[in-house]
Amino acid sequence: MLLCAFIPSSTPLVRTAVDDPPGTRNVFGTAHAHETEHFVIRWDTDFTPDPDALEQLAIDAEAAWSAQMDDLGWPAPPGTETWKLDLFFGASGPNAPEMDFSGGYVYPYEHDGTPYMVISTDIPDQYATEPEGPFDVLAHELNHTLQYHSGDAYWGERGLFLWEATASWVTPLVTGNDAAIAGWGRYLLHPELTVTTASYDFDDPLRGARQYDAATFLQYLSETRGLGPDLIRDLWIEAVPGVDPLEWLDLRVEGGIRDVFVGFAVSHALGEHPYAGLYEQGIEDEGTAGGDWQVTGSLGTRGGEGRMEDRAPEGFAWNRLVWTVQEAGSATVGITPDARGDHGSPTTLVTELVRERDGVLEHLPFTGTTRLDVLPGDVLHTIVVAVPVEYEDGERFPYAFSARMDEEPTGCGCTATRGNPGLAGLLARR
Repeated sequence: MLLCAFIPSSTPLVRTAVDDPPGTRNVFGTAHAHETEHFVIRWDTDFTPDPDALEQLAIDAEAAWSAQMDDLGWPAPPGTETWKLDLFFGASGPNAPEMDFSGGYVYPYEHDGTPYMVISTDIPDQYATEPEGPFDVLAHELNHTLQYHSGDAYWGERGLFLWEATASWVTPLVTGNDAAIAGWGRYLLHPELTVTTASYDFDDPLRGARQYDAATFLQYLSETRGLGPDLIRDLWIEAVPGVDPLEWLDLRVEGGIRDVFVGFAVSHALGEHPYAGLYEQGIEDEGTAGGDWQVTGSLGTRGGEGRMEDRAPEGFAWNRLVWTVQEAGSATVGITPDARGDHGSPTTLVTELVRERDGVLEHLPFTGTTRLDVLPGDVLHTIVVAVPVEYEDGERFPYAFSARMDEEPTGCGCTATRGNPGLAGLLARR
């Protein structure tokens, strides 16, 4: 790996776009620079980075480049066929790009639209306390510069999530930091929300920042489903304006995206995937301040019947109903979807019934109303997955449900999922 000499901050390197050496430019006119093989790290007069931390930052930046371009096969960021990639310390002086939070971002130059990276001035200090943190930030932000090859293809309502989901997914692939994976467990707190949810309202406990944790879906496609990281890369390289990511995937994955998404929903509802333990740790660390709907409805020990409406799954999302059986006999479980969602789109619900006995999960055939033998202590998991062909953003797909012991009076032993008292009304007896 090529390492370039550190340029001391006491030796200002003031450049303009006109007199920069070949392969570099300084559009903002920041005072200092440190060049590497592919980057120019820049900062202005109000900041002095620690030389050792700056050198490590340069090493990590080049490692992130090598992993994503050389190993994963992404095309280099737009513009780098002519210029080295600018990496600024934001808010480091009057000529530096703006920065008002800890982390990083990517933005295009106004005059030519090519991207540059910005990181906060506290990033070098993290080497002393969180040595893996700066590498994570650099890998994530560098991936954003690669995404600019797609133009504005994914800026629509159903494509925006992919920008953050992809950069989050690629980060541990580049850095090997499993702590980043653990955070994706937050996705499972609200599986009733569509996979394409994207909101930068970080104060919203429900939808805010969900797009980062949708990396779990890309990980499933790439690794658990065995489709490989090339699929995610090509999703960007072959981006077509007006075609959202799920449409593109529907044409590329065997069986179509609906079959794949059902597999993702069921395996993640039940923890049948390699990262279940990490996700549980991430959820525990989260503290579930925004609520926890991993189990949309707990039917207690008596079963019951009712309707799921306000928490019914949106398009490409799921519910999980749980019934813990206390007696031996024959039980019947039924799901009856409404013909249309609450915005009028035709419904497509796929239901998976799983019997858990002594910690072993058994997937059972489900035909709308299914009868099965049960023993005391059996837990029946009913996963209801919405995979409509067409749907409106935010549209939910309601259904009626029933779960009862045969030849027993139907009643509702329903309880609200922890932290969600409103569920009792949804599951009330008719």
